[in-house]
Amino acid sequence: MRAPVLLGTLLAAVAPAAAAIVAAPGYSVRTVPTPDTVQGGVVEGRGALFVGQGTPGGGTEYVVRIDANGTSAVITGLNALGGFDLYSNGNLFVVDHGGNLPGAVTGNTVFELERSFTSSGPTGALGLEVLPAGSVPFAQDILLVPETSFVSDGAGHGAGRVLRVSEEGQADVLIGGLDFVRGLAFGSGGRLLVVNLDASSVGSILEYDYFGTFRGVVLSGLSASAGVAFDRDGVTALVTGGVAPDGSGTLVAMAPDGTVTERARGLGDVVDLFFSPGRDELWLLEAGAHQATAICSDGDGDGVCNVDDPCTVAGAVTAPRLVVRRLGPPAGRARVLFAGRTPLTRPFDPEQSGVRLRLDGAARLALDAAIPGGTFSRHTHAGWAKRGARAWTYCGRLPGVGRVRVKLGLTADGQAIHFTLHTKGTSLTLSQDDLPLQVILGLDPGALEAPCGVARPSCVFGKGGRVLRCA
Repeated sequence: MRAPVLLGTLLAAVAPAAAAIVAAPGYSVRTVPTPDTVQGGVVEGRGALFVGQGTPGGGTEYVVRIDANGTSAVITGLNALGGFDLYSNGNLFVVDHGGNLPGAVTGNTVFELERSFTSSGPTGALGLEVLPAGSVPFAQDILLVPETSFVSDGAGHGAGRVLRVSEEGQADVLIGGLDFVRGLAFGSGGRLLVVNLDASSVGSILEYDYFGTFRGVVLSGLSASAGVAFDRDGVTALVTGGVAPDGSGTLVAMAPDGTVTERARGLGDVVDLFFSPGRDELWLLEAGAHQATAICSDGDGDGVCNVDDPCTVAGAVTAPRLVVRRLGPPAGRARVLFAGRTPLTRPFDPEQSGVRLRLDGAARLALDAAIPGGTFSRHTHAGWAKRGARAWTYCGRLPGVGRVRVKLGLTADGQAIHFTLHTKGTSLTLSQDDLPLQVILGLDPGALEAPCGVARPSCVFGKGGRVLRCA
């Protein structure tokens, strides 16, 4: 059993001061605006962000989905939202603890919205109950785990509990004797972390196993902004509720051996946390804000999240050669040649990962062509073929890019790769306004830490602007 950990000023139990969030090196902060004041929970999946909105009251709160199509309400008629979670089939789960507020028609329970990614209009909360209205009087958070879900019920001193809710909608008490229990997190090895606030709003992170057996106090002495989530590795705990020397709230990462490092400071009153493994970023809501905030990994420190960055581990392309012919009308006739040599930072197999070609103009993205992985198929006449132990070729046709041919070869020491990439029939326009040009060959386009070769060659136009040559 772990002993309680007290971390002095870093995790002092005082109210954090609001400030601009500043991430530690290797991380960046981004925000997504919301139409109303954030409430309750936040969760992300499949490119969609779900955020609670409104002010507490009978039927006055709601949930919005923010995605490439814009912002739309998906659940209305809620009262006092708690946390959210998403099931793998796209069903959205939310909890509400405002069923006793004047005007409420349902509440104090768990709600489930099916097909939340594709729902076309708002659905009223009444009728979405997983458990009967009123069955979880102080519902604070929901956590979906294998074959069941956990729901925290912050009823107060000695009455707080964590419920286990079966797939059939049956609830039983998993953990009792808690206080104002709030957030939940589930990690590798069946670790269940529970945020519990005492009568003085001092927070602690308690650890249990999947069956509700107490393992110890992970952290104590936290402010009322205490929250917890697991990092991408499933073992590092991300915790809010501490205070930095400048008086602002902190986000810290706690390794399994107890080592604590600050990941961000400047946090205000945090009401919910959600870690998105697919994007390697932690979402958080601050009370009173009109935005959701994400703290994401940013390996090269360029202010772009790794998952959105085509190049996080860059190597310079030596002897670069770029030739683009048949620029201008008619569209879709350009031919592109890009060749050179770039170092390898890790093992490389284009049959698994494919490659990516980007032409970044001075003020716009001119071309972004993803050449997928996959073994060559005689049926589709596309894919990769290995030539001996150190070389690969690709041929195929891609929408907007046209016919593509690629040749790759490792150097004798395996530390670099020679490449030649041709396209024919590409939709591409370039002009003097696009210079200087940056050319990127991505070597593992789907990776969160994407390696690539980068060239910034000198370019000149010829033949009345219809040919571009760069070296």
